[in-house]
Amino acid sequence: MQVGSFEWFPKWERDKAWQPFAARIGRRLVPEHVATMFTDHPPTESELAAILDNKPIVPATDTAPLSQDATPLVSLSFAAIIELWASEVKAPRPRKQKARMLFRNLERHVGHNETGKVTDENLIAFKESMVKAIERGDLQPNTVQDRVQLLKTIFRWAAKNKKIATNPAVDLSYTAKVDPRDKRQDFSREDMELILTECRKAAPLIKISNLIASYSGARLAEIVEASTADFKWHGEHLVFSISLENRERTMTLKNDTSAPRCFPLHSAIRDEVAEYLATLPASSPLFAKVKLNKDGKRGHNAGNAIGKWLRKIGITDKRKTFHSHRHTFKTNCRGLIDEEIRNYITGHATANAAADYGKYPIPMLAKEIEKVDPLADSETVKLAA
Repeated sequence: MQVGSFEWFPKWERDKAWQPFAARIGRRLVPEHVATMFTDHPPTESELAAILDNKPIVPATDTAPLSQDATPLVSLSFAAIIELWASEVKAPRPRKQKARMLFRNLERHVGHNETGKVTDENLIAFKESMVKAIERGDLQPNTVQDRVQLLKTIFRWAAKNKKIATNPAVDLSYTAKVDPRDKRQDFSREDMELILTECRKAAPLIKISNLIASYSGARLAEIVEASTADFKWHGEHLVFSISLENRERTMTLKNDTSAPRCFPLHSAIRDEVAEYLATLPASSPLFAKVKLNKDGKRGHNAGNAIGKWLRKIGITDKRKTFHSHRHTFKTNCRGLIDEEIRNYITGHATANAAADYGKYPIPMLAKEIEKVDPLADSETVKLAA
């Protein structure tokens, strides 16, 4: 057998796929390097031309060439993707800022800022670095869960909008596991007696916020970022409307479930709130003296002030914050107010889609709210629920 001859490949002549090759090359000598290149597939037209011209052969690959109409994806920077995403979904400034900070951390981790180059392995390693930060005490589990969810949201948007070829975050997941001993706690009956007594001696921000939250479970920002125009009389009932209609443009609400909703104030606080409203100009912020933060919101600064006040009057358990009013109200509702009604008052989501239809008459809501006593023994209410 002559080295480099066509006899190296006698099986090719019996394979129909090789017939065009055999017909064109005949019994001519074949360069020796060819013998190691075509052991399981016939040569392509370009490879055959190279063989006949005795030129270097570039083996064929499984990747199909781009068509003339195909446009390669441009790897956009993290900053560019965030801008596009935030613009389309109308992301509030705080969420956009969180995204920027998160992706700056991701950039430091992967060593580049190209969205299209991020792999699933990159994101898993990044998540694992945040989990280690939890172990060091530098991050909270809920923070990591929120960050992982934000990564998934932005990469999913990028993939759906053809900004990246594939979504590297599709299988990324993390569920926060909080030590039960660190979970938010209800206010006790003694706590509520102290709060309702002392808040009535305090400045309007402290007084009005605590009164409304004690008897409705409303969130802090829902109260302190409201306008006087959000309070209107319906007969004998002073109704508090939680919506964006009268709030400053920089204000937001937590989610779609939170608003719009309205409910009458409990008779135990109605007159005190009305007296305060009478001292303010029409259609003005409820607490104009509370400074806006860099995001144009009052909730953060108000929360700091109220938090210090709670510690000052003796509520020192760190698990008890202003948000504990919300937990306590829901506890006090159980066994007294129907779940659908209490979810509407607090702006909590419900599993029943039918609850989103129709309206709740003010007299009916007033009757239900009057059943709630923030000075009730919460342990007794829990057992009765």
